Order: sequence, then structure tokens, then C-alpha cells
Amino acid sequence: MGRAGACSTALDLVSLTVDNMTDRFEVSRPYAGGMSAAFWVCAIITAVSAFVSLGFSIAGMAAADASSRTSSMYASARSLALVVTATVALLTRSNSYVEAIAVTMVIVQAVDAVIGVRIRDRLKTVGPAATALVNAAALVWLLRQ
Repeated sequence: MGRAGACSTALDLVSLTVDNMTDRFEVSRPYAGGMSAAFWVCAIITAVSAFVSLGFSIAGMAAADASSRTSSMYASARSLALVVTATVALLTRSNSYVEAIAVTMVIVQAVDAVIGVRIRDRLKTVGPAATALVNAAALVWLLRQ
């Protein structure tokens, strides 16, 4: 299952645990059967959600006037962090990592839907709300595995 020593690729590194008694590092791989369908569905939906958020934040930044461009740049920076995190979660094949970023993206999309309601924009309400619901359903499926 696990092996001590260095790993040959970044994908080999799934979890790093420190043995407190010997300060030895142990690298473990995902189990031989691979990841479940629930994992892949949740991870992919979460990543797509993060990429869509990044796309909208970049579009908002490009369309912003000088006075609101700074706020748009902050939003884009946070969206980029979510994309990186969702991508790393996919590559590491870690259930707990995917669960954490999925919860984060559900919250982001739900808040985006509330903002859509507040500004009375149907598309900016329904899109994020539907994404949050689909991502939440995928997360529940993964959690029940």
C-alpha cells in the first residue's frame, strides 16, 4: 500500500505522514481499485464550478471601470486560488481534499445566487443556484461512499 522514500512523480504523492517516533516520511498511493465514480463526479463538478467562477471574475475585471477594477482583481485572485485548489484536489485524488473544496464551492455559488437575487438578475441567480445544488448533490454522494 505505502512505501517509504521519495516518489517518482507528483501524482504518486497522495498523502505525506510523519512518523513522530522516527521523523521518517511515508508516501502512500491511492488504493489499487482507483477512485469511485462519486469522487470523480464531485471533483469534476467542483473544478468546473471553480473555472466558471474564474472566467466570470476575469470578464468582470476586463469590463470594470478604473474605480472598480481593484475589487475585480481581488475577486479574480480568490477565484484563481479556488481553481488551483480544485485542480490539486483532482490530481492528489484525496477524498477529504475534494470534500473541502466542494463545500467551499457550494458556499461560493450559493452566495453568488443570493447576489443575483439582490441585483434582480435571473441568470446570475439561477446559474449559481443550480451549480450549488448539483455540486451539493455530488458532495452528498461522495460523503455517503
